[in-house]
Amino acid sequence: MLREKERLEWLHGRLPVPEVFAYETDGREEYMVLSALPGRDAASLCGVRSDDELVMLLAQGLRLIHSVPIEQCPFDMSLDQTINQAKRNGRRGLVEDTNFDCEHRRYSAAEVLEELLSTRPADEDLVFTHGDYCLPNVLIDGEEVTGFVDWGSAGIADRYKDIALVVESLQRNTGRDLQATFCKEYGLTRPSAEKIKYYSLLDEL
Repeated sequence: MLREKERLEWLHGRLPVPEVFAYETDGREEYMVLSALPGRDAASLCGVRSDDELVMLLAQGLRLIHSVPIEQCPFDMSLDQTINQAKRNGRRGLVEDTNFDCEHRRYSAAEVLEELLSTRPADEDLVFTHGDYCLPNVLIDGEEVTGFVDWGSAGIADRYKDIALVVESLQRNTGRDLQATFCKEYGLTRPSAEKIKYYSLLDEL
């Protein structure tokens, strides 16, 4: 929760996020009290709102997050950092390959890391990212996005880190492949399928 607290405090006034009222730890457990945000999470609106409406609002929300200036951002979540963390997770036995998404279950944790190292993109399009931009973490009220929650993995990273997760979340929640539709609504005229695949795999570690 400390990671979440630090990011929420930095984001206060920059994006519609919960305000941290209190944070305490006794060395074993953490406790945090946050303000409430209006709206319903986007996952609960599947079947209530049309898929096109949800895609439009989710793309709008992601553009807002990615517009946060990164010059003063203290949270580095670039590939150097996340791959090193993935290595540490593997050494500590913290990766459960039985929990991988269906398309990745043919891999062991070691094979995922090997694939990530061998197919690492040559460049990173760095922006401020949410880190877990999926439907349950986006709040919607009426015709607007009213807030975002679950910021523990936020920081400077390639924009495709968020794009990969939201298109997966859309498919999981709607049962439809909306990748092309989302990318177009977000503003990518030539989306990189390779980066979407890469960051989807990275999320397993």
